[in-house]
Amino acid sequence: MGETQATASAKKIAVIGAGAAGLISAKTMAQAGFAVTVFELGTHIGGLWDIDNDNGLGVAYRNLHINTDTYLTQLKDYPFPKGVKDYAHHSEMLEYLRGYARNFGVDKLIRFGSRVTKLTPLPEGGWDVEINNAETRRFQAVIVATGHLHQPRWPKLPGNFTGNYIHAASYRDPKPFIDERVCVIGFGNSALDIATDLAHVGARVVVSARTGAFIWPKYAFGYPLTRMAGRVHDLKFLPLRAKTWLSRTLNRIVVRMVWGRMSDYGIKLPDKKGHPISNQFFLSHLKYGRVVLKGGIKQIEGKTIRFDDGSSEEFDAVIAATGYTVEFPFLDPALLGNNDTVLPLYKRVVPPNLPGLYFVGYFNLDWASNPVYEQQAIWARNIELAICDLPSAKEMQDEVQARRRMIETQFHNAPRMNLEVEFGPYTHELKQAQRFRRDRSKSRAA
Repeated sequence: MGETQATASAKKIAVIGAGAAGLISAKTMAQAGFAVTVFELGTHIGGLWDIDNDNGLGVAYRNLHINTDTYLTQLKDYPFPKGVKDYAHHSEMLEYLRGYARNFGVDKLIRFGSRVTKLTPLPEGGWDVEINNAETRRFQAVIVATGHLHQPRWPKLPGNFTGNYIHAASYRDPKPFIDERVCVIGFGNSALDIATDLAHVGARVVVSARTGAFIWPKYAFGYPLTRMAGRVHDLKFLPLRAKTWLSRTLNRIVVRMVWGRMSDYGIKLPDKKGHPISNQFFLSHLKYGRVVLKGGIKQIEGKTIRFDDGSSEEFDAVIAATGYTVEFPFLDPALLGNNDTVLPLYKRVVPPNLPGLYFVGYFNLDWASNPVYEQQAIWARNIELAICDLPSAKEMQDEVQARRRMIETQFHNAPRMNLEVEFGPYTHELKQAQRFRRDRSKSRAA
């Protein structure tokens, strides 16, 4: 038996962050009848998609587009408006989120200029939420949706670079690098986007990467490639495993037809699974020599960088596109026990020993994130409505450890892989969790 709407409305739910994950979580909870308050550090809706976000956490650049097309990225009850590009520009994504917030009344639930400075669990259940080191409010549950793409991870360089050294989080456009020699460190989506940005304006553009990745084109035969995978997953008659295999196989066949082998471009793939990268132009720039691919950096002296292949070059600038770490400054580290990107969360959402606390959006995915944010929020909603149960703390901890071992076994060794999930299997897990009920027969017999 679930709680009634009236009982739900008596519960107060705090959501931290007004980016995509926070807005989707707030809408999901509010529609269930909860009293929702969203705390947003800045004065804007949209999180990382707002290039001018005044919360100080923005990492968008002028040419940023979504990596999965609009068909996959949109939510079923709120489609993108007509005329939006197949791969929406960050400004279009921002307008989509603002429209979503207005359409579902989430914009009226947001307290702007509200930095959550402390979360404290209460012995009787619930959480105290301290705002701006001053006001404290009490909630029955808290959803953390501050994102994991705003705290830069700086690489450990073998020496000190004396030129212009920035993290990709600070990169906005190629203008400051016109006619400069630039080394981009990393091989993720941001690294390839930035290198592509610089390819026509830089005097020399080098990408330094110890490990490569499988690169998908945005389009194949004029059709968005990610949409092809989405159509496969729409086939209701196929079981999950078959859908996952078929979409992955089709993608690899199409990529081989369009690009050839990654090794043809000097890209060394990891021995284990990694995160797929999507870029329409990078490989062409490699072929034309506008971008040069190098291995790892062996030594830095002043502006001179020596690479693993023994070659040396001078650079005016280095851009570290080396990802992000995860921090929760409002939460006592001893409570969660997280270590960098290793988050001890049951199914990426629930900390086993902290009831009433949920984390939405802390994953890397081979798919669009918005629909998965929604599935995570639905699960949190169902737990709070008592529609479903959680396993015991020990069972959840055991699952967390099992997932950790699986990642170490199946994925290559990189910090971002600690957050990696695969769309089909992971959403199946979430849907099962949304229906999970403990066996109460033993407790009734006792």
